[in-house]
Amino acid sequence: NRKGDLGVIESCGKLYNFSVEQVNEVSVPEGTISSTAIREALLSGRLEDANKWLGYFYSLSGKIVPGQKLGRSLGFPTANIRPDDDFKLVPANGVYAVNVRIGEKTLPGVMSIGFNPTVNKDLLQRFLEVHIFDFTGNLYGQDVRITFRFRLRDEIRFDSLDQLTEQMKLDKQQAMRLLG
Repeated sequence: NRKGDLGVIESCGKLYNFSVEQVNEVSVPEGTISSTAIREALLSGRLEDANKWLGYFYSLSGKIVPGQKLGRSLGFPTANIRPDDDFKLVPANGVYAVNVRIGEKTLPGVMSIGFNPTVNKDLLQRFLEVHIFDFTGNLYGQDVRITFRFRLRDEIRFDSLDQLTEQMKLDKQQAMRLLG
């Protein structure tokens, strides 16, 4: 290990002090753990690897924004999330078992990341939406933190809304088992 020089950086008119510390590489059977390896794991859907290498569960923060309200009509109301940081890495498209922090409460849920191919034909906009178990109320404008615990499956296009609804029931059951 080697300590680097102290430094100062200016951003948006504010000065920030920082120091740099170089650490020896850590190797695992899959290769060397690095920020690049962690990003690649998240982007390829290998959440368990990323969480193991980070030493904690990956998370992102955002604000609840209005959506299409389709989940509500299917019996699975979702909160659509706009990440706080435009540069924050969003994991691979798919369905995840997550914990959702709202204020002082942490609740279990299922998060879908992707283009919603069953209901969206143009596939131009990527959605981040979470169904929070046993929650009722208005969340618009609320700040949330999503903690990614388990990846359940890839994003799938279903032939009907009935098929989608049945899969959502299975996803919820699996997430409830995994999250305890």
